Amino acid sequence: METIKVEKIYNSFKREEFVEYFKSIGTTEDDVVFRGDGWKALIHDEEKSIRGKLEFICVRVDLEIRSDIYDEFTNKLRIAFLRGGG
Repeated sequence: METIKVEKIYNSFKREEFVEYFKSIGTTEDDVVFRGDGWKALIHDEEKSIRGKLEFICVRVDLEIRSDIYDEFTNKLRIAFLRGGG
């Protein structure tokens, strides 16, 4: 089955939040690479991003997702890390 590779960068989320999320839906041996049925996630270290005078924490997450579960998986991930602001 074909897989889709995606690199996502999340601002204002801590790395630990992704570790906890992926632990809840999959398995890991090292808190870096997580695996589940039809997917794999690699969580990078936090970095700082500066936009103008604002400084953000950002985390890169590399995903490899089987094509038949891609939409459902990414929708659940999007909802899990949805934040309102203003």
